[in-house]
Amino acid sequence: MRRFASNVPLSSCIRVRSDLDTALLACAAGDEDGLKRIYDQEATRLLGMAYRIVGERDLAEDVLQDAFLQIWQYASSFDANRGSARGWIYCVVRNRAIKVRLARLHEVAIEDRILLAMFDGNAVQVSRLPENCALRRGLEQLDPKRRDSLILAYVYGCTHDEIAERLGVPIGTAKVWIRRSLITLRALLT
Repeated sequence: MRRFASNVPLSSCIRVRSDLDTALLACAAGDEDGLKRIYDQEATRLLGMAYRIVGERDLAEDVLQDAFLQIWQYASSFDANRGSARGWIYCVVRNRAIKVRLARLHEVAIEDRILLAMFDGNAVQVSRLPENCALRRGLEQLDPKRRDSLILAYVYGCTHDEIAERLGVPIGTAKVWIRRSLITLRALLT
């Protein structure tokens, strides 16, 4: 075998097309079997990666489905000279998972603004939330003092001492109310 000056075999310098390269190029040509081959070979690992990013199995499955749709639609943009098909595919799934995760963080930020809007001075105005809002329904099910302790802690950022003083209860009671109310609210919202 012919060698370069550095004693590297010539065959190791030639990029051999992988199964994924071939399958991705088949997708670009409109061949559904190419997409199936990619799915069969990589779906389990891709789902695991999506799950690590979004943290929920159902959401990771949605990410994977959306990503495979993107792979199908944009396979023609893959350039084998710029990298491997595996890298391109994983990048599509990773980017989709990150977008979903960021969108969910944004949803939480919107809910926080809604929470802030329900206060008028020191009084809790749960009725200012939309009637079909799960947060409103959950908060309405909490005992009023326990709801207030939770809101004072998570919306206003009050310390346990401040909450206990405002509500006229011992600090241990305030801590227990916050913790139990949060657990109850989480259960009601899921």
